[in-house]
Amino acid sequence: MPVYNAENYLQRSISSVLSQSFRDFELIVINDGSTDNSLAIITGFDNTKIRLISQDNRGVSAARNLGIAMSRGQWVAFLDADDEWANGFLGSIFSAIGQYPASGVVYSMTATMMGSKIIHSRISKNKEPLAIDYFSFVLANGDEMNSSCAVIRRDVFDVAGVFPEGIKLGEDTDMWMRAAWITQVVHVPDVLVTVHADASGRKLMDFQEWVPYWVSTYNEWLHAGKIPPQQIKAALEYYQRFVFDRSLICAKKGLRLKACIGLRDVTKPIIVHKKVIIRTLAYIFLPKLMIESLRIIFK
Repeated sequence: MPVYNAENYLQRSISSVLSQSFRDFELIVINDGSTDNSLAIITGFDNTKIRLISQDNRGVSAARNLGIAMSRGQWVAFLDADDEWANGFLGSIFSAIGQYPASGVVYSMTATMMGSKIIHSRISKNKEPLAIDYFSFVLANGDEMNSSCAVIRRDVFDVAGVFPEGIKLGEDTDMWMRAAWITQVVHVPDVLVTVHADASGRKLMDFQEWVPYWVSTYNEWLHAGKIPPQQIKAALEYYQRFVFDRSLICAKKGLRLKACIGLRDVTKPIIVHKKVIIRTLAYIFLPKLMIESLRIIFK
């Protein structure tokens, strides 16, 4: 658990780990140079399962990487300091590992809350953990990994690498992407993690400026022939879907030139669904009144 000035959330997040029904774990808390009351709150737990490590502020990726290096177990789970696990999270994860012993990544579903209101949650059609082609699964279901629900076998980092340091946005997706290309991914169809979107330090993505780090990794691995052939198409569509979604948000904000520039990044051939393309181009090139009229007609 990387911690930087999270005094308002640590009681909740650490308690959610310590209350797990599965008990064979250690909680490595990396205090990343906090200047608030975070350190006192962590030490106040006085629990032997907690290993506290402090460092100068080096960013979330450096904190996660230090936690990986200091871990002693075969598996490494991640939790942001402002989120929380259900008490059955680790138990469900390790039950899935027992079902799929060749797996290298396991993750559960997530609910997103704003204050006391759930603003995003999904219901899975699956009833049991499932080994998946990660990118095909995300395109079909929209259920992506995040930095509070992902659990990765420790030796996967030896091959895939660790979190890229010095990167402010997209560093976690970059990690999941590389891991998904080298090992089996298993999805647990239960909502076992709560992400708190209203936490301080969390902000909406600035899409008109954000070109995430994972885009360069995708291109690098593609050109180096490191992406498994059976995953190339889905990975390409995942990448293209992101570019079109980013351009659409720019267009909706009135940043039409930014939206056009963003579309230059799309790698050919274009394979995203035609509806995605038409919707994005409509917001870029059609007058706002015409767009609203079309939305009413086709609602």
